Amino acid sequence: YEIAQCLVGSEMCIRDSLGNIAIFVPLGFLLCHRLNRGVLRIFLVLLPFVISTAIEISQYYFGMGHPDIDDVILNVIGFYIGVLLKILFDKVFALKR
Repeated sequence: YEIAQCLVGSEMCIRDSLGNIAIFVPLGFLLCHRLNRGVLRIFLVLLPFVISTAIEISQYYFGMGHPDIDDVILNVIGFYIGVLLKILFDKVFALKR
């Protein structure tokens, strides 16, 4: 529902969606830095789903906010943008050496 509203240009929806993405970008960047080795890489796949789902479940349980599957999707997208930025950051600075 929320993503559909964004497609028609709801300003509040676009702001909320960008916020959901932006808040997880640093987490993806930092966890990629710490967990991008061997077997720990599996956490880079599972962790954004677990964290975002836990946030949405806690919103439902405590009656705060508005739990929505769109938030989970956007948070995961933000996490993986952070991972991609970390990979690009490493490649750019590896080329300068």
